[in-house]
Amino acid sequence: MSLLVRAVRTIRREGPDRMVLLTIRYISYTLKYHNRVNQLRPQIAKYVFKLTVVWVRLTVRVLHGLFPDKYTDTNPYRILYVDPSRIKRVSGLHDQRRRGWVIDGDWDRNCGRFIDQPIPRSIHQHYKKGKPWDETPLVDMYEDDRQFKHKCERIERLYNQIERDGFEPQFNLANESPTVAWNSVNATIAPQTDEITVDIGRDGELLWNMLGKHRLSIAKALNIEHIPILVFARHSEWQAIRAQLANEENVTIPDSRHPDLRDLK
Repeated sequence: MSLLVRAVRTIRREGPDRMVLLTIRYISYTLKYHNRVNQLRPQIAKYVFKLTVVWVRLTVRVLHGLFPDKYTDTNPYRILYVDPSRIKRVSGLHDQRRRGWVIDGDWDRNCGRFIDQPIPRSIHQHYKKGKPWDETPLVDMYEDDRQFKHKCERIERLYNQIERDGFEPQFNLANESPTVAWNSVNATIAPQTDEITVDIGRDGELLWNMLGKHRLSIAKALNIEHIPILVFARHSEWQAIRAQLANEENVTIPDSRHPDLRDLK
C-alpha cells in the first residue's frame, strides 16, 4: 500500500490531525531522532529532550482544546505510581506510541497476558519457582550460548540492583548518574521517558505497552508495592469518565482510587 493511499485512509478514518502527527512520527522514526539525541552529550541531550517535552505537551493541550474526544486533558508525561500486580495484560496497541491520544475501538479487549511472554514467564519461573535459566523459555530465544549467558547475567544484575536499591523512577537515576542513565536508553528519547509504559482501557485497566518489560517482570517477582509508569493512550470511554469527574460531582466510576484519577481530586 502506497504512502499516499495510507495517508488518505488515515485522514478519512481518523482526521487530518492524526495524519499530521503520524507523519511527524514517521519522519522522526526515519531520521532515528531518538538515537541521534541519545548520541549527544548528556548535558546537550537534556535540553533537546526538554524542548521535545514542551512541544509534545503544547501540541496535546492545543489538540485537546480542538478535539477533546481525541486527546487527553492531562500532562502526557505525568508519572503514575501503581501496584505492578495491576498490570496483567498486553495492550492491543502494543508497540504503538500514541502519547496523549484518546482512541476508541476494541483494542482493550481480548488482550494477551503479560506473563505469557517469554521474558516475563522466564523471570517468574526463575525467581518464583526456582527454575534454572536454561529450563525457562528464555533459552529458546538464543542460539548462541554466550549471548544467552550474557542475557541471564544482565537480568540478574538488574534484579539485584532493584532488590538492593528499590525501584527508582528513571529521572532519579538520570540525576544521580546522568552518563550511565543516558547510555542505558535504547528505545526512547531520554532516561526520563524510559519508564514502564501502559495504555488505559475503557474500565481503567492498565495494559502494558512496550517499555520496561524486564523491570515490570522483576517488580512482580519482588512483590514491590508501587512502581512509576507513564501512560501512552487512553480509551475514549475512560477519557469520558475523566471528563465527567472533572466537570461533575457524584460521578459513578469503576475505581475511585484509580491512579489516573488522582489529578482530578
